[in-house]
Amino acid sequence: MMRAGRQIIRDHPVFGVGPNMIERVYPQYREPDAVLRTTPHLHNVPLQIAAERGLPAAALWLWFIGAVIVGAATLFRHAGREGPLRFLSATALASVVAMLAAGLTEHNFGDSEFQILFLVLITLPFAVARK
Repeated sequence: MMRAGRQIIRDHPVFGVGPNMIERVYPQYREPDAVLRTTPHLHNVPLQIAAERGLPAAALWLWFIGAVIVGAATLFRHAGREGPLRFLSATALASVVAMLAAGLTEHNFGDSEFQILFLVLITLPFAVARK
């Protein structure tokens, strides 16, 4: 899937193949010895975003993840030794780490249930800090 994804990105670097189109184009790009003949996604978040939406979208996604990490780490450092802001900042950082680790072998960012929970967890420390 990684090799097929890289080839899809080479052939469609700017706009990708389009939302939810991996299942249609994967058979054209898969290796002859690939385990799956077709797949709805590439089982890797950055690869999936780049192949489906293009390299600019993947760069924006990376920027977003980086901004969350920097922001949450800053809130964590400036929070007191205890309290909700420190806890929620740590939770946001742990959520990003977990999403990135799991996202290397599964396209978890494509599931709405996961996205909703992830976005709530990374947003909470910023909402508390605004008070």
